[in-house]
Amino acid sequence: MNNRRISIAALAAVVAVFALGTANAGVIDDAKESVRHHLIIPSSAKFDNLHQRGDYICGTVTAKTTEGEYATPKVMIYNTKTQLSTIVDGSEISKLMTDTMKRDLDHACS
Repeated sequence: MNNRRISIAALAAVVAVFALGTANAGVIDDAKESVRHHLIIPSSAKFDNLHQRGDYICGTVTAKTTEGEYATPKVMIYNTKTQLSTIVDGSEISKLMTDTMKRDLDHACS
C-alpha cells in the first residue's frame, strides 16, 4: 500500500511538471509571435536565450534586414500580462516601450 501511495504521488508530480512546461512553452511561443510583428522579415527571426523572469520573457532575436542579411542580435522583452513586446535597439519601437517595461527591464532581464 505504501508503494502505491508513493507511485501515485510520483505520477502526480510528473504530471504537474509536464503541465508547467507546456504552459511555459505556450508563453514562449506567444512572445516569439509578438516580437515577429516588429521585424521586417518576420519569418527570418532566430531567437536565443529565451527565459522567463516573473511577468517577462527575455532573450535575443536576430532577423534579416531589407538587404537580406542578418542583423546583430538585439535584446527582446515580452510582458506576459500586457502581451506587449519590444526589441531594445534604440528604434522607434523601442522608444515606445511602456513605462512599466522600461522600469522593469533591468530587473526582469538582467
